Amino acid sequence: MYDDYHCTNCLGGQLSPSLVNLTNLRYLDMSSNDFSGIQVPAFLGLLKNLRYLNLSSAGFDGEIPHHLGNLSHLRYLDLGWNSLSTKDLGWIAGLSSLEGLVLSKLNLAAAQDGL
Repeated sequence: MYDDYHCTNCLGGQLSPSLVNLTNLRYLDMSSNDFSGIQVPAFLGLLKNLRYLNLSSAGFDGEIPHHLGNLSHLRYLDLGWNSLSTKDLGWIAGLSSLEGLVLSKLNLAAAQDGL
């Protein structure tokens, strides 16, 4: 039997940097949680084997860390529906395997370096 358990706003607080020890991690979905006022951790850019990263609707705030551009194997990235902004979109060029990108409802008005 398969139970599809969906948890909304179950996690909050700071993400632990110990996540970088999960060297084989390929899929990380932290969407629909409550990280209100927390910045997207720069250490996520060290998860080199990630293929899928979904941080949508999770309450993240602040500047999008350019270190995410180090995720060259990433195929899908969703940062949408957070209070995130950036002045430079150049980091996206490092995502050479990217097939899907969602930046819905982000503040990109100040971005100088476009796609």
